[in-house]
Amino acid sequence: MDLLEDTIHADHDHILQNNFRAPQSLNGRLVLSSFSPKVSGRRLPGAAPNPAGTSPAPDNSSPNHSSQGTGESVEASLSTGDMLAIIFGVLFSVTSVAFCLYVRRNRSRNKRLGNENKSNVIYKAATAEDNVA
Repeated sequence: MDLLEDTIHADHDHILQNNFRAPQSLNGRLVLSSFSPKVSGRRLPGAAPNPAGTSPAPDNSSPNHSSQGTGESVEASLSTGDMLAIIFGVLFSVTSVAFCLYVRRNRSRNKRLGNENKSNVIYKAATAEDNVA
């Protein structure tokens, strides 16, 4: 307790460290919160990984649970950064595929026309026979 009091009464330019408290057991009590828990594959640095099959989500079997029964899961929603990463990834993929198709189509068109038969040449150098006239 003295450690917590020391960190609270420290100077303003002093970094708060070791400002935590050991978690208490709930002993079967229901705890309501005003924020929704996020369940994701990410974990805090230094935190122990969750064993397979366990979920940090609360048990929904309690009759006092505040779920509205809409069927939507708040935990399944993606953050803004995840959504932007998906959108830019899809845009990059579509652009890459379009560029590859463009290059492939132009290569096949150039092979069909051949090197000596270029109908799209605008300027041809005059030969000596053309200048005699």
